[in-house]
Amino acid sequence: MNTAGLMDRAIYIYQKSFWKQLAYAAIVGLLSFVGLFVMGVAMTIVFVSLTMPLAIPDDSFFAILVLFAIIFLPPVLLWQAFSGAGHIMLAKQAFYGVAVKIQHYSLPSVALRVFTSLLAQVILLLPFFALVALFLSAPLQQMELFLLTGVFPYTPISVFIFGLIIIFGLFAYTNVFSLAMAVAVFEEKYFMNSIRRSWQLIQGEFWKILGVRLLWYLVGFAFSFTAQGMVTLVSVAIGFIAGTAAPELVLFTNAFAFVTNTVTIIVGFVVLPMDGIMQAVIYFNQRIKREGFESEIKQEKESTEDGGRTQFAPTTKADSCATLRRGELRSSAVRAGLES
Repeated sequence: MNTAGLMDRAIYIYQKSFWKQLAYAAIVGLLSFVGLFVMGVAMTIVFVSLTMPLAIPDDSFFAILVLFAIIFLPPVLLWQAFSGAGHIMLAKQAFYGVAVKIQHYSLPSVALRVFTSLLAQVILLLPFFALVALFLSAPLQQMELFLLTGVFPYTPISVFIFGLIIIFGLFAYTNVFSLAMAVAVFEEKYFMNSIRRSWQLIQGEFWKILGVRLLWYLVGFAFSFTAQGMVTLVSVAIGFIAGTAAPELVLFTNAFAFVTNTVTIIVGFVVLPMDGIMQAVIYFNQRIKREGFESEIKQEKESTEDGGRTQFAPTTKADSCATLRRGELRSSAVRAGLES
């Protein structure tokens, strides 16, 4: 498929699995938020109780913040693992044309594989962020001068261009392992093996896949910006009217602020599955073009339909061979029946 075809297929799969994707994003998102909030409150209490009796130098607060980041990293990666694994599994079922539902019995093991893949990605991102920090060292020194003199040393255009370079560089760098989560879900690969397999699938079409990912993220950003912008605009208009011509609308303004926050959360849940869906679409497209994956998809789809029940299809090489052997046995049985 070309770029337009990949975009169309991703939109079609999202439409087909929209409510299941949205429900899963809401459940995992709310549970993760509650868990991280409780963890943050507990760590804050521990931090305050340990540091209040002591005189801690100001320089050590940076080290404490780094420690907090390290402690919070595994829970955040675990949330991303369960989120990504579920959305990719749902996208697969929509791609295969079978009933879309989360297979709870396989989700923990799949999320564990995705977690190891995310951990490998974090390790590979460290050199990139170290390089960015090196390039930012001089601008940060200039910013210290700005705080003292009040003269901003850079033009807004230069800051904008520099930000675009960093964002594009991050997209290009992460494009190497942009299919790693899908590989972990479908091929049962862990840690760096998922990274190597992702690069194997991307080689030869690096820039095309990068462009597709950029367009897809722009679609999600445009939707999020438009939805939240419209709600915010209405909220500001109501606040302006309440403050000038109709003071009785103040209570309504407070209520609409709650609506604005609710819409923001819902928009976040809507956008959240998009990355997993596009990963699944690109993964299937690359395997179909390079490895003749159509026959395996057909065999797996047939193997999942058992008495009207749909199961999550096996994706390992051994399972695919077993599926093929079962198909050959069924064909042999049919031929024997016809001959008799």
